[in-house]
Amino acid sequence: MRVNPLWIRRTIVLREPSAEVWPEVYKVGSFPQYTALYKFAHESEGTPVDEETKAKLIEIRDASKGATKPEQEFTFDAEGKDPDMLNRRGREIKELALALYPRPILLQGPTGMGKSVLARSLAKAVKQEYSAFNAHPGTDMSFLAGFWRPAPTASGAITIEWQNGLITDAAEKGHVLLFEEMSRAPQEAVSRLFGLLDEGFRYWPLPEKDSNGVEVHKDFWFIATSNPPDSGYRTADIDKALESRFAGVFDLTKPIADEARIIKGIVDEEIAVAIGRLCLALRKNKDTFIPTRDMVLLAQAIKGGMTPKKALEVSLLPKFRNHREAVMTIANDHEIWKK
Repeated sequence: MRVNPLWIRRTIVLREPSAEVWPEVYKVGSFPQYTALYKFAHESEGTPVDEETKAKLIEIRDASKGATKPEQEFTFDAEGKDPDMLNRRGREIKELALALYPRPILLQGPTGMGKSVLARSLAKAVKQEYSAFNAHPGTDMSFLAGFWRPAPTASGAITIEWQNGLITDAAEKGHVLLFEEMSRAPQEAVSRLFGLLDEGFRYWPLPEKDSNGVEVHKDFWFIATSNPPDSGYRTADIDKALESRFAGVFDLTKPIADEARIIKGIVDEEIAVAIGRLCLALRKNKDTFIPTRDMVLLAQAIKGGMTPKKALEVSLLPKFRNHREAVMTIANDHEIWKK
């Protein structure tokens, strides 16, 4: 007999499977007021469940574990009125980061947790121009350092002139530079950062131009972000010598944005509360943790005209390939996600 994993949704039974029949499976909570218990037909019928289905159900069990009613409610007045949409934790980290300005800082954490939002808020606070880029293994150093390019003269002839790269321009002018995904940058780019981040005497070598390099402006602020290695991201560990040059390293493992205000600014309050409650429930387990960015994308899909059910299927479920059933089990405790 094959058991449909979706059969467990909102199923209320009187007893759990006995330890003798299935010791690995036990009670799973669901949000908000229902308790789903796995009951398998083979207990009464004596028909064994195949190993594939058994493994699938255990996977659902593990992913759904702890998805009970959230410890806190999703409200719209809990975080204040921060103009940059940072929550209390975000504001605390911002204050600590500003105390280190203009020394370099590193923001570590999963994607979609608000690292870029925080960097823009910091640039605004110090009243400096802001520039950013995403590093990747194929990042060209000419984009960062600069390059010689042909240029016409007044007489109609052609000469060559130097064009500053992104880091060179920011270092010279004293801008705030966000180096995103630093752990994905090529080694050549990472090696060039050492002098730029040195304490006391900062320098940016430019062998492509001349031997003098660039004098780093006193207000130049280098902010880097990185995703954790071995967590589904194609990243590498940050070199210890490089990491030691950061004046502050902040672990952003929890959202720092005022999510309630952000979501309410996209959809009406009923939908916003439903999204918030769903996310609080999903965050009870690390395998179904949903970042701020996915909350926003889900809300925008609904605002764009999708039904909540379709938005969930298109914007959220594909990101949980191994735990789709667990997400659906939690979502289906709310009528709104069935529409």
